[in-house]
Amino acid sequence: MFRKVFALCLSMLLIIGGITNCYASSGADIIYDILNKDSGENNTCTSIIYNIINGEKETKKEIKLVKYDQFKKEKVTPVPQDSFNLDIKNRSNNDDDYILGLDISKHNGRIDWNAIKKANIKFVIIRAGYGTTPNTDIMFKRNIEEAIENDMIIGVYWFSYSYTYAMEYKEARACLETINKYKEHISLPVFYDFEYDSIHYANKMGAVISEHKVNKLARIFCDTIKKEGYEVGIYTNLDYASNYFSRDTLDKYHTWIASWTNACYYKYNYIIWQCTDSKWINGKRFDLNKLYYNRFEKMINNEKH
Repeated sequence: MFRKVFALCLSMLLIIGGITNCYASSGADIIYDILNKDSGENNTCTSIIYNIINGEKETKKEIKLVKYDQFKKEKVTPVPQDSFNLDIKNRSNNDDDYILGLDISKHNGRIDWNAIKKANIKFVIIRAGYGTTPNTDIMFKRNIEEAIENDMIIGVYWFSYSYTYAMEYKEARACLETINKYKEHISLPVFYDFEYDSIHYANKMGAVISEHKVNKLARIFCDTIKKEGYEVGIYTNLDYASNYFSRDTLDKYHTWIASWTNACYYKYNYIIWQCTDSKWINGKRFDLNKLYYNRFEKMINNEKH
């Protein structure tokens, strides 16, 4: 009996020593690296970990070693880009049914996702960036990766500072460069955001912005993004919807309308209503939005026919 106990202790010491050396050489991500190595690779540390978690054959434990994506989440089969499913329980076909969401950017700081979910928030529209070069919102990577981890339905927007058509093509390409890594997780549209600061900047640069130019800029952005397989839309308010964007342009894409009132007075088609800029969650202020998901799905289905 003593010899067996001694042999067992010695074996455990050798294993622990092997693991220690393994961590010293590979750093904190050793488990991640090991689980992602090919099974046929000859690696002492891999063998040690594998033997420990699988135990002796007679224990009959079935431990599944899985592959992980860049967020260290188990890989799943991505939803095809031409399909859309909100997976809402007990949903109806009423066009006025909606779910709540937020639009977020660096201005909202670090997001408390537990508080967000307790507030019944189901989707987020994340600012990816702005301008003609990949000026990524400094919180975009964190926001989208944490939104994915927290099972949010995701859309993005790009704030426009373009005042020439050449600049708009560059903006669209900058947006794509920023978001393409996350394409399979973006099921809501990529929105073109052109508003008061966009025109103020153009005027400062000596450019005159007309209704014709705004519509052409929006179409360049949306059509360029759509060619890459994304749903696309325009974020606007009642003022710009009346004085800058034409009905033809707004009807061609999904509309996200801002109207901070008790009811939405926009009488044309829209899929998202930004109803207030004063939704407080855990002491932090957000823009609150309502996504009318049946309207969205009907528009997608109409586009396919």
